[in-house]
Amino acid sequence: VSQSRYNPPLSLNNTRFVCRISNTCGSPIFTDTVTLFIKTIPSAPVFSSFNLNPCQGQPNDYTITPVTFADNYLWSVSLSGTTLSASDTTATLNFNTSTISTTLSVSAFNICGSSSITSLTINPNPSYQFVQSFSSCANDSILLDGTYYYADTTITNNFTTTNGRDSTLTTHIVTGN
Repeated sequence: VSQSRYNPPLSLNNTRFVCRISNTCGSPIFTDTVTLFIKTIPSAPVFSSFNLNPCQGQPNDYTITPVTFADNYLWSVSLSGTTLSASDTTATLNFNTSTISTTLSVSAFNICGSSSITSLTINPNPSYQFVQSFSSCANDSILLDGTYYYADTTITNNFTTTNGRDSTLTTHIVTGN
């Protein structure tokens, strides 16, 4: 028995075979044609879309390129408190406010086995919200950043980084009027 009978090379994939049966008493008989399909263990997935520094509290999508011979993908995240939702070649992560760093991993598998694991280390940008309050006496004003305020006012400032809004400063001004 030839070893290739049990472990055919990939070069035989999609090869068509016919069996000829013959004896000395008559014409040969040919079976139906069959095609040999060969699967191998899938290669490791490759990330095609990702954000290594997302903002906390916002969902972020991570995508891999489909892997030849993969029947399914196994996604995992290293840190509890990070919400992972995955389907086929896409995963969505939502980082809670206490997440500092996490590892997103994925492997491809089929009946022949599992690929090696591909991982990304993700360091979310923290999301902060600061609230400060100022008060004044009756008929007085408050000078803040070069502007006088004479009535109750709320000022909201959003600070951004290259990854989008990640901090908010809310200022409440309460006058004595």
